[in-house]
Amino acid sequence: MTDRLEHGFYLDETVSALAAALGRPIASARDMLTTYQRDHARVSPENFARELVDYLRSCATEVKPREPHIIFVIDEMGQFIADSSDRIHELQAIIEQAGAQGRGRIWFLCTSQEALDQVVDRTGIKLSALGKLDARFSVKIPLTGEDVRRVVQDRLLRKKEVALPALHRLYAAREGVIEDLCALRLDHKLATIDQQSFTAAYPFLPPTFPLVQELFNNMRGYKLSGSERSMIGLAQGTLQDLADRTLGVIAPLDLIFDQVIDELSTADYLGTTGVKSIRESDGRIPDTPVPPSRVLKALWLISRVEWVPRTPEVLARLLAEHIDTDLAKLRDDIQETLDRLQKAGLVGRDEATGQYKYLNEKERGIEEDIVAFIQDLGSGIGVAKRRATDLLKQRVLTRAKWGEFKITLGKSGLIPFSLTLDDETITSPGEIVIRLSSPLANPEIEAIEQENMARGTKGRVIWWVAGEDTTLLDKLKRLEALEKVPERPKWKNDRSDETLRTLKEKDKERAGLEAHVAGLLESCLRNGRLYYAGEVTDLDSKKDIKGIAADFVTTVAGVRQFREDRSSWKEVADFLAAYDQFVEHKRDEAYRTYVAILDYARACPSLFHGVEGGRAQNALTELNADLVQASERRKISKLQALRTAIPGYREGILEHCDREWVE
Repeated sequence: MTDRLEHGFYLDETVSALAAALGRPIASARDMLTTYQRDHARVSPENFARELVDYLRSCATEVKPREPHIIFVIDEMGQFIADSSDRIHELQAIIEQAGAQGRGRIWFLCTSQEALDQVVDRTGIKLSALGKLDARFSVKIPLTGEDVRRVVQDRLLRKKEVALPALHRLYAAREGVIEDLCALRLDHKLATIDQQSFTAAYPFLPPTFPLVQELFNNMRGYKLSGSERSMIGLAQGTLQDLADRTLGVIAPLDLIFDQVIDELSTADYLGTTGVKSIRESDGRIPDTPVPPSRVLKALWLISRVEWVPRTPEVLARLLAEHIDTDLAKLRDDIQETLDRLQKAGLVGRDEATGQYKYLNEKERGIEEDIVAFIQDLGSGIGVAKRRATDLLKQRVLTRAKWGEFKITLGKSGLIPFSLTLDDETITSPGEIVIRLSSPLANPEIEAIEQENMARGTKGRVIWWVAGEDTTLLDKLKRLEALEKVPERPKWKNDRSDETLRTLKEKDKERAGLEAHVAGLLESCLRNGRLYYAGEVTDLDSKKDIKGIAADFVTTVAGVRQFREDRSSWKEVADFLAAYDQFVEHKRDEAYRTYVAILDYARACPSLFHGVEGGRAQNALTELNADLVQASERRKISKLQALRTAIPGYREGILEHCDREWVE
């Protein structure tokens, strides 16, 4: 095995302890230690296994006719190995040599808070690369999370029979409140909420223990896990802290944090600096509705997994200390506290998702630079407006979202339209012009209204003024900071693992925020206001950009074409007047009579013979002439006549035109 030289730093202390334990002089104890070091300087797995085989051989006569065996119990093997690939190879070599030389007589019983593959994975080695190590441990007894919870409930949380009625009454009276407290809005189902699960878990809520197990299991390092030992210690400490409280109290997440604070103080987790920062936050940020340390403890814990929302709503449920807690007020109090923590640089907020994050020392450093960058931008909107313009052009004003900048108008074909954004030309010229004003443009609305009224139905311009979003300016400024700050030499030239990880997180935040802001900009357009053809319309976001453009370009194009085709309306009016006269004088009834007579006459050829045959033939000729004349005056409605005379209009446009003609 490899030499471990750490004890060399404490040689004098070791000698003194050995002398005291054996009651010998210091010099004698030092000689003993020197002799031990000399004799064991060349310890190897082969020599160790050989000594064990020699020992078994010496015991053979005592147990005949049976074979002697020896069992080594290695407790907390996972903690011994930690993340050391050397130690896992040492264990492999010892077990393989014991197997080869001992021929099944040397057994190893190892315990760990993690499965063997998890222990090996932490060292950066694949289990398959260790040959027969996994096969050597042929008997594996896993302990699942459900097993752990059952052990904890049976050993620590089991209630006395006399206490059960009170818990049952509490659940019956507060069932809805308890369900709301347990509603963490997770994709994972942690527990069933009913009287049985509530009684078994109390003073924890049913989802609390499964959640804590998941949090511990996802922590980097090996000192914490969701194992039986960790969870029993956690439950025991929590129960002691709540022992003198009245019925109805529940265990908040920050109290659970306190039970493992010694483990969290190690470098694998928060470290002493991180724990100290949390403890001192109450004094650093005074007069908050909720002590900052409580919020930071819960926020740090739930940040161990991706699927727990880090929002004030979820934190309120995790920090509630009593079943009757006013969750709405606690949520607002936590929001106020988070705002103070963010200003102090202890937490960050993802503007795209609205979720918060506990910041470690490195993350606080870059976050402070980001905040300072935003403050240097001042109250101006120039940088934000430029970035909004870039995002609109790159992600919103695209050919796909605007239907290739063309719309179909009946049978008359495609109508091209053009876009401008804050007076900047975006597309090639078209028959209709859409003038977009971005959310930060602050357009002259009065001037737009006047020009729109002046152009009236002759206009070929649509003014599209985007709606507002009160969060947009701050988000655009943060987006600028997330791009610029990481490019500074202070961060770009720092190649440490922690800095690279932090920069990767910030780049991920930047990408998410960019997509979120692009969506906000599009939403502002879809909730904007349109001025066109002397009219004004407020949008309600029900349609997408393409649909809105198609509707209003069609309207403007249709009204314009109607005005250009007004000369043809005289012919239509003459036709309708003739039709009205035809009907008012009951000529339509005469027409039907003529048709009936004609049909009868054609069916009776004998009618045209005899004395009156000539007159009948003349009448038939006149009837034919009347039929031709009447058929030219097609008996159809006015709207149908309009459609026949001027094809291609949408129904809405036709109705508009019909009203204008009548007036």
